[in-house]
Amino acid sequence: MITVKDIIEFVSDGEKFNFCCSAFLDSFYAAVDQQRIEMIKDEPEAFPDVEHFYYCHVAAMTHKLANDFKLIVPEWVHKEKYILTEPHYDIFDKNNEILKKYLEDVSPYEFKIRNIFVKENALDRV
Repeated sequence: MITVKDIIEFVSDGEKFNFCCSAFLDSFYAAVDQQRIEMIKDEPEAFPDVEHFYYCHVAAMTHKLANDFKLIVPEWVHKEKYILTEPHYDIFDKNNEILKKYLEDVSPYEFKIRNIFVKENALDRV
């Protein structure tokens, strides 16, 4: 069972963030509610070599999953340190204003409040 705390720890050891999130999501969706609670309850540790964005994204992901599965949202996700000061758009062309506007419209609330703009199905797995 992978936890959100593990995601950051794996990234600090050089693992790819998207791979870690995908593995976490696969595990989370296969789990039962008590396991899901355990997977999201603990705040990730601070590692000096891990990008601030990763912490904010993990907080947004945790917040959204808790809401989607009607779990108690862990208090740690509400900390101000998990809000980006500059907007982050999940697109390759950072100058594409049309795509930016689209992501601003469709991003889940839990990501928007952290200044992260993703597709509406960013946490879906196939």
